[in-house]
Amino acid sequence: MQSGRPKWIPAYAEREFDDGRKHTAKWLSLFQSGELLVTLTKAQFKERAAALAFAMPLGPSGFFQPSEAPSDDALEALWAALAGSAAADVLSAEDIEARLRALSEDGHSVQWGGFERTVAAAAAAL
Repeated sequence: MQSGRPKWIPAYAEREFDDGRKHTAKWLSLFQSGELLVTLTKAQFKERAAALAFAMPLGPSGFFQPSEAPSDDALEALWAALAGSAAADVLSAEDIEARLRALSEDGHSVQWGGFERTVAAAAAAL
């Protein structure tokens, strides 16, 4: 929550800690940019995910430049990984939270390696 680069993906939308700190997962902004939406269609998801500000995480090797927009194939794989299927009609914050918790080893966060394998498997199934 206070590092210079992200280390993990929160498997929750929002959390208040015992010491009074609060944390909102950046992925929740997919539903809050512009108009507040309860669910996203695939087109809305792709548009909003492509518009998110990029911050290079600590996990993967190499570096990506923020000017490199995600490809349509990458966004399609991300949708399939988070929605559980490329054919899903809509995606909610609760869907994302449930999927990330299923990927989480501790129920709180997803490490880069597990997330990468899940998205790669979704991409291979497309």
